[in-house]
Amino acid sequence: MAALARQGSQNPSLRRLADEVCRWLAVAPHAICWDRFVRGAFRFRDESREVVRTIDYTLNDYLARGVIEGDCDDVATFHAAGLLALGYPVRLVAIRTDSLLPDFLHVYVEGYIENVWRRFDPTVDEEIVDREIDYGRLVEVV
Repeated sequence: MAALARQGSQNPSLRRLADEVCRWLAVAPHAICWDRFVRGAFRFRDESREVVRTIDYTLNDYLARGVIEGDCDDVATFHAAGLLALGYPVRLVAIRTDSLLPDFLHVYVEGYIENVWRRFDPTVDEEIVDREIDYGRLVEVV
């Protein structure tokens, strides 16, 4: 996922979209603009079989249909690529949501904004994004 986000952040179309979004929304810092955009365009798609979506695939889907579709890893990778394109340090965080299960079941993005690591997770309501719900973390710096 980190490699996909790094590679995707160099995509000229994604960089242009991130810049345009921040000009349209005119909210500071730009990471907040990008989060509002991703949150508004994201549509959850349950995957009984995991499908890895590249940034190009997700971007083309958005440009054609106006939605960012997928599950948590798809939107986290896309979100991270946009934050990187805007110049923010980023890390991907996988968490356990059940203390009895050994597997990491959810992933979200943290961006370093104004000297603080801030969680971005369009798959949950904004009111609970900062609530600690995990029973274990695995952090990958992008």
